[in-house]
Amino acid sequence: MLYQNQYRSESARMVGYDYSAEGYYFVTICTENRFKYFGAFCGGKFVISECGERVLRLWQSIPQYFNAISLDECIVMSDHFHGIIRIHGRDAINRVSTGDIIANHGGGVTGEFNPMLADRSLSKIVRWFKGRSTFEIRKIDPEFAWQTRFHDRIVRTDVELNRIRRYIHFNEAKHRRGKG
Repeated sequence: MLYQNQYRSESARMVGYDYSAEGYYFVTICTENRFKYFGAFCGGKFVISECGERVLRLWQSIPQYFNAISLDECIVMSDHFHGIIRIHGRDAINRVSTGDIIANHGGGVTGEFNPMLADRSLSKIVRWFKGRSTFEIRKIDPEFAWQTRFHDRIVRTDVELNRIRRYIHFNEAKHRRGKG
């Protein structure tokens, strides 16, 4: 897509979905060029680095900066991070179907659902986390950077939530065996 004669990447977010809606969101954030800032495997065990410790501490501090947010499972790996964010509201799980997606009614690419306008939107939370952790980690390593984007998944059922929790819990062992 061209904007002001420059190409712009399409959003990875679900069109028309309100990412400040109550429910669980599974987030994966990778370092730029998948550089291994956060730790390494030694003797079959993952040893987290000082940069990785900062990432974990800052992730755990998110509820102090955003209302109606809690955190679920998370894991810091050598070049990426996985975590589950819960935005509280009337339902514990986002039950998304095609009928739930609201049509775009003007207001630019994001329409009325600009993720940066909501106090507790997923994009705003991740933007804060990436910015704050970049600031802190560059005190240790001035070259540190995250990839520009992040991956998210709207968690739709309790079964899916538990599957993602197991994935996070066993992620370290999977990487140790060389499968990730």
